[in-house]
Amino acid sequence: MVTMVGDAAAWEAQWAPYDDDTYARALDFVPPGAVVLDIGAGDLRLARRLAERARVVYAIEQHAELIAGEPLPPNLVAICADARAFPF
Repeated sequence: MVTMVGDAAAWEAQWAPYDDDTYARALDFVPPGAVVLDIGAGDLRLARRLAERARVVYAIEQHAELIAGEPLPPNLVAICADARAFPF
């Protein structure tokens, strides 16, 4: 089991500092209208971008404080759960 040192937001900032070009390259692999499962979605940076392209995005993140905040696009479903135990 992975444990985090410090708060989840600090961990997320350290391990997901991608630039727009990196996100654009990842999005190139997602066909328009796709259904996407984002496991370990963090603060939903990628999931929000995916929602602009995909029909629906299911984003699973076990740290609720990372996915709380701004309203989500209607086609982005944020699920607070441990993906290793969630029955998807």
